[in-house]
Amino acid sequence: MISAKNIMDLLDIANRALVVDTCEQKRRKAQRDLSAAYDAWKTEHRIRDHMEAGSPEMERMLTATEAEYDLLTEAKRDEANARKRLQSAIRKYRKQG
Repeated sequence: MISAKNIMDLLDIANRALVVDTCEQKRRKAQRDLSAAYDAWKTEHRIRDHMEAGSPEMERMLTATEAEYDLLTEAKRDEANARKRLQSAIRKYRKQG
C-alpha cells in the first residue's frame, strides 16, 4: 500500500515536472525571440551574408539584441534549476523506497 507520504512525494515530483515543462516553453520562446531579433537587425541593416564572429557588424548586432540575449540566458538558468529540483525530488522519493 502506498503511504500518504509517498503520495505527497509523487505529487511534488509531478508538480516539479510541470515547472520544468513551463521553463522549457519559456526557454524555447526566448530562443525564438532572440533569433527574430537577430533577423530583424540584419534586415534593418541590409545584411544578407554571413557575419564573421568578432566583426564590427556582429558586435553591433549583439549589443542591439542584448536584452533578448539576457532573457534567453535567464530562461536557460531557470530551466536548469527546475531540472535539478525535479531530479532531487526523484532521488528523495527513490531513497525512501
